[in-house]
Amino acid sequence: MSQVTARTDYEQRQTRVKRSHARRRRQATRSLDEWIGWSGVAMFFLVLAIVVAYALLLTHTRGEVVQLGYDIRLQSDSILVLQREVNQLQLERLRLRSPERLQQMAGELGLTKPLPEQVKVINDQPADR
Repeated sequence: MSQVTARTDYEQRQTRVKRSHARRRRQATRSLDEWIGWSGVAMFFLVLAIVVAYALLLTHTRGEVVQLGYDIRLQSDSILVLQREVNQLQLERLRLRSPERLQQMAGELGLTKPLPEQVKVINDQPADR
């Protein structure tokens, strides 16, 4: 009988230990819910809202990157147009200042080279006081 009693005592202790562990787990779970203060559904929606906000942020950022790419392309095109215009204006300036053209225009206007007595040399050095 002592073996039977020992076995039942052991089984009773095991049952008490299992119940104690289960009670502790329920208390730990309950205290975690109390600590968080939200149910599992609320936590799900919070995590879902964070994921959606992150996805929207990524989408917005990607859209801005694409828009900046378009803006850079437009600015590059306008720079090329302006550089061509500058080159054309420089060519026109060189053409307008060419000595041949100036001589031709002087002849059309009746201008001639000055005679030596018409030329006056100006001294660059300051006068003595």
